[in-house]
Amino acid sequence: MSLLIKILATLGSLTLASQTLKLLTFLKFWLRPSTLSLYHYPLSSQPPWAFITGSSDGIGLGLALELAHSGFNILLHGRNPTKLSAAQSTILAECPNIQVKYIVADVCLPGDQMLQKIQEIKDQVKDLHVTILVNNVGGPAPGMVPLYKTMQQTQDWEIDGQIAMNIRFTCHLTSALIPLLPNPALILNIGSVSDVGLPYIAMYSGAKGFVDSWTRALSREMRAENRGIEVLCIRPMKVTGTSFRKEKGEWGMPDSRTFAKGTLGRVGGGRVVTEGYWVHSIRVGMIDLLPEWILMKHIVKTMKEEAEKDKKRE
Repeated sequence: MSLLIKILATLGSLTLASQTLKLLTFLKFWLRPSTLSLYHYPLSSQPPWAFITGSSDGIGLGLALELAHSGFNILLHGRNPTKLSAAQSTILAECPNIQVKYIVADVCLPGDQMLQKIQEIKDQVKDLHVTILVNNVGGPAPGMVPLYKTMQQTQDWEIDGQIAMNIRFTCHLTSALIPLLPNPALILNIGSVSDVGLPYIAMYSGAKGFVDSWTRALSREMRAENRGIEVLCIRPMKVTGTSFRKEKGEWGMPDSRTFAKGTLGRVGGGRVVTEGYWVHSIRVGMIDLLPEWILMKHIVKTMKEEAEKDKKRE
């Protein structure tokens, strides 16, 4: 009996030590200061720029505003010039001492037109001292209704549109701009916790899974090539103030500005893929503890409910 007690006591001590280490690691990661300022430096008297795709509203605009407050000049991107002009005015109203430009580009252009547009963007960017590239553009294909549907209900143009929105444009743009990025520089990719594999948004979920894996590969490639480029992927959960969600922000569901602050706070933290908001990180950690059968049951139930809500919004 005494041996059993010793074994149980040892297991308990090891478990306590393990959980304490996880807690300390969590606190260290979320309380440490950001190294964002590492990327704020001039080059031959040129001030640093941050290029944020998909930045006319939502998380992209939130990131642009926070980067502007950190002293970066801002290069916006979107497909609606009216919204981009409004975003430009919003940023300049808060940060009148910086420069703000924007690029109009539809990310869903077909093959050769896409490559031509990427070359045009490269020509516009090459004379700027861009130290930060934020790949934020993504989402469902423009005009896709309903958003939640089975794979067999997803039309060909919707499949192609989601690949273009979430993968093709981002990969071509990043490939074109890496040679222009100085050392050091930052590539920040916005993924999603939906990368775990969610029904009724299978294409979007799979595309975000690609962003996760691609970020890890690109980070290791930059290390292998001795490039001083930090590559980071942020996985949001629900965030308000976006084109899909207009509710008021709350403790567990931050607005896009609060989320942007948290995201930039993760720069230099030593992780390649992480959440941008501490409550999201806790929730992901709790989800990871669930047995697969419980997780499957919860995901199926939740996504069915979301699909039904989406149908009623049509």
